Amino acid sequence: MNRLFISLPFPEEIINYFNNLKKSVTVDSRIKWESNEKLHLTLKFLGDVEENKIDIINRTLNEIVSNSNVFNLTLNKLGFFNKNNYPTILWVNFKESKEIMDLYYNIDNELEKIGFIKENKKFMPHLTLLRIKPYYDINELMRFDEYEIKNLEFGISKVHLMKSELLKSGSVYTKLHEYKLK
Repeated sequence: MNRLFISLPFPEEIINYFNNLKKSVTVDSRIKWESNEKLHLTLKFLGDVEENKIDIINRTLNEIVSNSNVFNLTLNKLGFFNKNNYPTILWVNFKESKEIMDLYYNIDNELEKIGFIKENKKFMPHLTLLRIKPYYDINELMRFDEYEIKNLEFGISKVHLMKSELLKSGSVYTKLHEYKLK
């Protein structure tokens, strides 16, 4: 079994922008910035997938992506995902984009045809910046509410099929396939 997800990789300029953010903000060791290798936008988490299904996933994604155009995304603002009223993830989202929503819905609909469960919650494109362990001083985290993200616009030209291995040291991502938008 392979734990798989479909993602959009980010260009070097965006990764560098967030590296500069990391350097400018001192955080407690209980807050873990995502490494550069993990900076991506998840379009769909597939979960544990049998090896023999990877070929049909590959063909399906190749068909969808090869019929989709390159598009731009623009960074928007920071926010938190909360669990029991406690922040667990700091993310940045993007300005509204018809193209990313179309790509997402095409992938979700086509993968449903080959046996994957369609998402039942609204898709919110975002980039996870850091993970917050419980019992951290919430007041220190609130300073992120004051931080303004530059509205950087950048191109999206690829989609990746990724494998995620869960290790004691954390998850490790491996790119299985790359698909180029037209």
